[in-house]
Amino acid sequence: MKIWETPKYIVVDKPYGLPTTYKNEQDTGDCLVKRIIKLYPKLLSVKGYKEREGGLLYRLDNETTGVVLFAKSNENFNEFIALSQEGEIFKRYIAHTEFGINQCKGKNFDKMDSIFFKPREVLGEYYPLAFNVSAKDVELSDTEYKKVDIPIGHSKKSMKRMIPVIDSISKSRLRNINKVVSYIRDINLNTFDVLIQKGCRHQIRVHLATIGYPIIGDNLYNKENKNVIKPKMMLRCTSVFSTGNTH
Repeated sequence: MKIWETPKYIVVDKPYGLPTTYKNEQDTGDCLVKRIIKLYPKLLSVKGYKEREGGLLYRLDNETTGVVLFAKSNENFNEFIALSQEGEIFKRYIAHTEFGINQCKGKNFDKMDSIFFKPREVLGEYYPLAFNVSAKDVELSDTEYKKVDIPIGHSKKSMKRMIPVIDSISKSRLRNINKVVSYIRDINLNTFDVLIQKGCRHQIRVHLATIGYPIIGDNLYNKENKNVIKPKMMLRCTSVFSTGNTH
């Protein structure tokens, strides 16, 4: 597990299958928080979201790999949260999907609304060779993304599953609804660059599957080749950055 530090954050490359934090207050099982607190016990002095989580700033799904940030002080934690509430913090993901942009399985990108992003400061990043994407491939310079703003809600039947709100029938199957936005662009073949802000559970997985590009290895939302043994889910958080104004 790769770990490094910046002046404000401890940056960790979370491995596949490892929970980011504890399931509940009674849980003592293995998780990223437990491992990092063992290495950096001073993080417990940071008043984070929960007492045992120290400076943990956000979670990743168990199956998602990649960059997780821990604030090194209360000041750093509060600064990050304030920027996040102002819509200035973005998390970037790389996703490998069953279909590419030129395979006509998904929504026509030309008909989707566009938005441009200007970078300000990278807070933490890591691009492993295994994903065949380098920092240069996804360098931000007033870059155009397509906007996916389909609401997502928790299924009434399954605590594990999220459902996109695409009609009145799907809306009736939900316990609550989150209005969230994902910003996506195709990099090459079946590889997508995705940006989100605060996000909600399984947001990228649901959004990509809904517009026709299910993530390889996603056992919940990928209905393609369901009888074939799938690899690990190909979704990775590669960086966290603050941005200037969008237009």
